[in-house]
Formats: sequence, C-alpha cells, structure tokens
Amino acid sequence: MQQRLSPMPPSMIGAARARQGTCGVLMGLMIGTAVVFGGTAALAAERLVPIVTTPKPSLQMEARKPAAASLGALSSDRLTGLVLPGVSSGDLSALSQSSDANSLREGARLLWGELGLEGDGGDTTEHAPSQSVAFPTISGVPEVSTGSAALALTRFTSLSGPVATGAIESASDGDDAIYLEKGAATIDGLVEARTPGIIRAQSGVILTRPLVIWPGASLQLSEGEALYLSREDGAYLLAFGEMSVDGATIASTTSHNPRVSHFAPFVAVAGQGVFRSNHARFVGLGAVSDRDAGQADSMSGLSISAGLLYRPDQTSRILNSRFDDVHLVAVSGVQDTVVSGNDFAGQYAGGLKVEDSPRALVSGNRMTTPGLYAAMHLRNLSEAHIERNTIASAKGKGILIDGFSRSLTIDGNVVASAAGAGIELRGTTCSELTSNLVLASGGNGIELSRTGDVEARRNVALFNGAAGVAMSDQLPGSKLALASNLIGRNREGVRGAGLSDLTLKGNRLPNQMPRLLGGELGLNQSPWLAARKENQSFNFSNGTRQAASTACEGI
Repeated sequence: MQQRLSPMPPSMIGAARARQGTCGVLMGLMIGTAVVFGGTAALAAERLVPIVTTPKPSLQMEARKPAAASLGALSSDRLTGLVLPGVSSGDLSALSQSSDANSLREGARLLWGELGLEGDGGDTTEHAPSQSVAFPTISGVPEVSTGSAALALTRFTSLSGPVATGAIESASDGDDAIYLEKGAATIDGLVEARTPGIIRAQSGVILTRPLVIWPGASLQLSEGEALYLSREDGAYLLAFGEMSVDGATIASTTSHNPRVSHFAPFVAVAGQGVFRSNHARFVGLGAVSDRDAGQADSMSGLSISAGLLYRPDQTSRILNSRFDDVHLVAVSGVQDTVVSGNDFAGQYAGGLKVEDSPRALVSGNRMTTPGLYAAMHLRNLSEAHIERNTIASAKGKGILIDGFSRSLTIDGNVVASAAGAGIELRGTTCSELTSNLVLASGGNGIELSRTGDVEARRNVALFNGAAGVAMSDQLPGSKLALASNLIGRNREGVRGAGLSDLTLKGNRLPNQMPRLLGGELGLNQSPWLAARKENQSFNFSNGTRQAASTACEGI
C-alpha cells in the first residue's frame, strides 16, 4: 500500500535546518493531487508503478469545455452516432472522453485491432537506457566549495539564452550557492561531509541553497533517494557537468517563498551539461498557482539546453520517469536526445517542449490534462521520430510541430479531447504522418498549414469540432497526399484552402455527410466522388484534376 504523507509546514524546514546532520525529522510533501513518497528502498517499487493520478473533476470539465462548445447542441449525438463495422458506438464515445492517458492508450490499442489497422496501437512504455558507455563518466573525489549564485546564473544565461534572473536571485536569502567543482558526488556523500545548505530529514534530504554542478563534476541520485528543493529558501539545481537521477525523486517543498511569491524550484542543465533520468520522479518543479507569473522556460521545471560552442560529448535522456505538477520539460539543441516512456500529470502539469534537436526520439509518453498552449511542442526538428505518445484532455493543442521541421516520422500517437487542434503541422516538410488517432478535439483533428511534402496515411480522426483533416497555404511546388485515412463524425470531413497539389486516395468518411469536403476543396466534391466510386485516386492541383502523384518520394 502506498504511504501518503501529510503536507510539511514551513516551520519544519527550520526545525530540520537546526538539526542538520541528524535523522528523525518527518517531512511530507503534497502538491496538487500528487503525493511524494519517502526515500526508503522499500517504497521505491511502489513509486515506479504506472501513474494513476486522476485530475480533479472540475479540471476535466475545464479541459473539455472548448471541445464540447464547438460541437454545439449535437455534441452528444456526435459522440454516439458513428457507425463502424465491428466497433461499439458506446466504446467510441467512452474513448473520446477518457480522462487519463493510461486508459486512453489502452482503449486506443483495442480500437486499433477492431478497425483492422496496421500496427497494434501499443505503447513504448519502457525504453532501455543505452549501456554502451557508463554514466556518469566523471570519477574522483568531489571538491565542494561555496560560491556566488549570481555568477552561476550569468554563466547559465550565456549558454541557454538571455533571460531575466533578478527574481531568481531575489528568491534566495543571500548569494551563497553550493559549488560542486570536481569529481563524482552523491547526495549521501554531501550530507556526510556536512555541506552547508544540505540537511538530512527522515524522508530524504533538503536543499536550502542553489546547487551548481560545474564541468568536470557529476552528481548522482540513486534508487530510493529523495532530494527536496526548498521553495522557501530559493533552492534550485544548475548543472554544467553531469547529473544522473536513477530511481530517485526530486521535488519542491510546498512552502511559499517570502521574497518572490511566484518562485518555484527548478532543475536546469546547460552548455556541456549532460542529464539522464530513468525511473525517476519529479514533483512540483516550476509549478506556481498563478501560471502567468511563472519563470522563463529554461527555469520553469526541468530544462536541458546545449550550447552552440560547448556541446556535450554525450546525449541527455529522460526515460520512464514521472512528472507530477511539473510546469515544463524543455530540451533544446540536444542531438540524438531520447524522451521516452514518461508520465506527465497533476493539477499544474504543463507540457513537453523539444526544439533544435536533430534525430530526437519522443516516444511512449503519456500526458493527462497538460495545460500549456501545446501539450507537446516540437520545433525545428530534423530526422526525428514522434511515436506512440498519448495525450488526454489537453487544455490547448495536443501536438504542435512548427518552425522549419523536416524528415519527421509521426506515428501511432493518440490525442483525445484537446481544446484546440489534435495534431498540427506548421511549416513541416518531407514528413510522414501515419496511424495516429485523434478524437473529440475542439478544433481540427489534424491540421496541416504552410507545409511542404507531407504524406498522411492510415490516420483516424473522429468527433472533432472542426474538420477531421484541414490543410491550408501549402508551399508552392510541394505535394500533399491523404491515403487510407478514416475520417468520421467531424464538423467537416476534409477541408482545403490555398492548396498546391493534393492527392486523395482510399479515404473513408463514415457518417460525415453532408460535409465531406470543405473550403475550395469542396468545389471539387463531385469529381472526387466520381473518382472514389471507381476506386481511383483524385488529384487536386489549383482546381484542375491531373494524374495522381506520389507525395514526398524517397521518404
């Protein structure tokens, strides 16, 4: 049975601080609906079970409100009126309204089989970490000193990008930070060395000062350990060296900062820093009650940003971990990064952002009621794979891919009840969108705008508040292809405007009458129906039907 600990009053931090180096201080933490477990090995296995956090009913309704409003008075009928051979209408309705990502993914897996689609809709919930190189790579006796937090922040902003750090500096009582300058350190080792600003408590270790890991140094948190960052004292972690969190917990305390009310502890990695987590848990990082008063992205949860001049020798990976009430997980400029098998949930859950990271793998992540503009924002990616992620009740868009992204594989993702578009590609080219399931979005199910060559095959878009698939402002000379997609019971079937070259073949539109096609594409509904009746492809090119072409040859 999981142990539930009561919230810790701020006064207990002071009591623990007075007893530095001793045990016996009970500290509990609770943020939103997420519970922080103790640091004992006996509880480690319970901490690592699949996430079961369920949002409050009011938050679920808030997340669905835009989608229901766009469906209008027929929303109830739309969710039950779709007829598909071998599929229960009630099951489809329940799946569209799944309140958490785990049940949504399981329902999608069953639906995949019932629809007879390629693939099983399974989930990549476990991604094995690479064993080719031991990590951390740094060894030796750790060297610890006290240094300036402001100096470390200046170094951080020079590597990750200019952001205002005045509020971060003001949140701490003084400028002292713990400097880990060389060697390999553990949390237990820092406690045993009586490092100022690190306090032992019964359920883990409290950090009351900023901790900076410099190049040539590493910090390792191991199975069952718990590190609590004191919000009251303005604590946070900056890493320019190596950091490993394997089966451990990093959490914010629930106390408020008396100097900067919206301060929230965070973990930030920059420059040559390398971060790896596996079966870890992160709680309350970057989370504030006033979401508009939060910190910059690079200081608002967990962030990893590689410098242009000082790129790390190894890649960072975030695997099989849980993020409860974490405002944002952001990865920028990291080649070959892997973000796989993670859970995102909680009252203040934000989302995931990956940008400028060639050959990234973003797979098997599950997100429940993420609250940012886009639950998953992917920008300026190349040769990346976005596969089998599950997003339930996003308060904005589900998956947004923008910037200049190319050569992407977007496969097997499931998005239900997003307030905005389910999956949106903006400015993306030479990419494949296959076997994705989008249900009951408030906007378009799948949206393609200003795209180059894109091929969308075997996707399912049902019950969406606007078009099942919408395309606009296609780049001149590029090709779009929609083949073997299932598009039903949306406000419109397929909508197109500003198209250059589009090929339609083998798409099914059950219960989509009378709005099969919309926009300028709707003017060609009769010739499209004629080609469809003959089981032929239909090519739309500036209003003229031509021989069908293959989109994105060579992908």
